[in-house]
Formats: sequence, C-alpha cells, structure tokens
Amino acid sequence: MPTWIEFHDSTLAALDYTATDLRVVLDAYVHRWDLVADDWVGTGWMRLVRILITHARCQSSVTLLPVEITHGRLHVGTVTYSNLVPLPFKESEAINLWIQVANADVLDCVGDSVQIEAQGEARFVEDLPGDMRPDLKRDR
Repeated sequence: MPTWIEFHDSTLAALDYTATDLRVVLDAYVHRWDLVADDWVGTGWMRLVRILITHARCQSSVTLLPVEITHGRLHVGTVTYSNLVPLPFKESEAINLWIQVANADVLDCVGDSVQIEAQGEARFVEDLPGDMRPDLKRDR
C-alpha cells in the first residue's frame, strides 16, 4: 500500500509560478502503511512534498504563506481524490487541484498533468489507528 498525503493537517508552504507551470510546496502530513506479519501498521509523518502542475491555469485568493490547509482534492480524469492523494503520484491527463486554507482562501488550478514527489527526510508524528487506512476511505 503506498503512502498518502492528507491535505487536512498539511501546510501550504509555497507557490512558484513559471510561465506555464505551477509548483506547489507542502509541509505535508503523510500516512504510511506497512504490512507487518498479517496486519497493516500505520504511521503519520510530516514531509516536504512538491506538486508540479504543467500548463497550469489558476485562480487563487491565497496571499499569505505558509498557511494551514483545511481541505483539498485532486481530480484526475474521472477520479477524485478527496483529502487523501497517493504519494508519489503522476498523471498525464487533465487535472484540477483545489485547496482551501485556514482563512477560507482557495487555490484552484487546472492543468495538463500533475507530478507529486516527496522531498527530504520524513519526521515521525504518530501511530495511526487501523480505521484510517486509505483503502477503507470511501470519499476518494
């Protein structure tokens, strides 16, 4: 089972616009699940994550960074990942990234592709209960 970014509990750290692309940097809360014996064991980590959206077209009211994320979703093709997104992640089809932050500002971007990668070392936060496994979530 892959690791997953949880938008809620993450921080929007930076937005870097180029002529055609957007790089989003998160100090992301990441779920990691490992099969130990016959049980899935989950842990929560903080980790720097970079999201690259190619040919990005964005509307954003986010003016102050860093800021806590209250909700987010990534729509790729016909699939919507609500709050939890696999990590790493790469798709080359139309996408929509929507992130709402603590002061109710919103980042809303569409693009031609998305690539999400972890950077640097992960920092342990906590053990996770089994009912938080992403494959048990029904809203993605």
